[in-house]
Amino acid sequence: MYPSALLTNVNPKRTNQSSSSSRTAETYEEPEFSYNDVLYGEMSRTMRRKRNTFNNNTNYSSNTNANNKLPTSPQISIQTNYTMGNFTLDATNPNANKSSSSMSMEDLWDYVNDLINNKAVKGDANGDGVVDLKDLKTMVDHMFDETVDIKMKNVDFDGDGKISLKDISKVIDILINPNNNDDEIDEPDPPPKQILKGDVNGDGKVTQADVYTLDQYYVGNTKDINMDNADMNDDGKISLIDIDKVQNLVNELNPDMGDVNDDGVIDQKDAEAIKLYRLGYDVKINMDKADMNGDGKITISDVSQVQQLADINDPQVLKGDANGDGKVNYRDVKAIELAEINLGGKIDRKAADMDDDGDITSVDVSKAKKLANEYEAKFQKIVGDSNGDGVVDERDYNNVKNYINNVDSSEDFVLKNSDINGDGQVDDEDLKRLRDLADGLKVNYSESEPFSV
Repeated sequence: MYPSALLTNVNPKRTNQSSSSSRTAETYEEPEFSYNDVLYGEMSRTMRRKRNTFNNNTNYSSNTNANNKLPTSPQISIQTNYTMGNFTLDATNPNANKSSSSMSMEDLWDYVNDLINNKAVKGDANGDGVVDLKDLKTMVDHMFDETVDIKMKNVDFDGDGKISLKDISKVIDILINPNNNDDEIDEPDPPPKQILKGDVNGDGKVTQADVYTLDQYYVGNTKDINMDNADMNDDGKISLIDIDKVQNLVNELNPDMGDVNDDGVIDQKDAEAIKLYRLGYDVKINMDKADMNGDGKITISDVSQVQQLADINDPQVLKGDANGDGKVNYRDVKAIELAEINLGGKIDRKAADMDDDGDITSVDVSKAKKLANEYEAKFQKIVGDSNGDGVVDERDYNNVKNYINNVDSSEDFVLKNSDINGDGQVDDEDLKRLRDLADGLKVNYSESEPFSV
């Protein structure tokens, strides 16, 4: 039952619309509620402010013989029962066009009373509707004994969930300057926007996926980016400069991109692993490190980028190419033979170590010869044409001379054309005969002599 003793005007004012003695529809002004207690002092204003929150703006209408609408609140209609002296509100859902609930005056009283009691008033620690020294005492008591009842939402100004000296200071300020106190407590400031430069897709980290996303944005394939994070130079737009800066940041933060097999280095093993994976072989790889362009899959582009990194960190070695001229011929074979006995000049020992056992042995020499013979097969047999250019001239003579003296040369070397006497080796005797051939003289040699190595 609502406390009628606090009401000075329960019945609404009536304005007759007709002089007829019969009962007619009567229009009511909104009741003015006034109270002799501070706790309920703002009930009218609360009703006007909060009414639309009741039942999500539900339309209230009567279901009997009179439809009495409040002029100041067109969404509420009141049905008055004169014999009983009660106000009855029938809540109607305008979308469903049917009554959904009913509220008596007593229910309305309880509802508005709850609104008032639950309203947060700055500094009202004990919830009595006013801010006075009692509130300060309540706050101090609660600081030392958390079991003391307190309206925390009214006095927790910094939103930390507890009473502090800062909160008490605020209440003292309200007591000194009551006109500065608002009706409702301030909401805590929202947390500042977090900016992580380079995190284009907003997943909380900077990876190659961000470079890919920004690139897609730049060419117009997506609009879903975090602009604050993507605009690396803060010029208000996305350009190639931003893409380059994100890429550089990714390279700096993810130096192990390309280490497909997680062995701590990026080398030819990684390049081989990603190639096999791409071809469908059951090869275990680290997908995050293999997805070089950040598109979520392993593509030819990823294979190419890993290969490039591998070539930089671990240049590909052509096995047998001891002198590093990009081919394996008998010039390399001779260099490996000399290395086996610890003679000769500087060679690429990694290329010369054909079986990767860490040492240069006869096994390496034998494997190098096999590759050299395969290389020789592409040259036409022309006795004296040591460089394989199709003619016998002074260049061939100098080429063989350099071969015999272990002098590096950019000229190709074809053993089968340089071994003029066919004894399986190239020496001074072959050089002498080549001199005659280069000078256009006839040379006594048998082309039927087998070529052997």
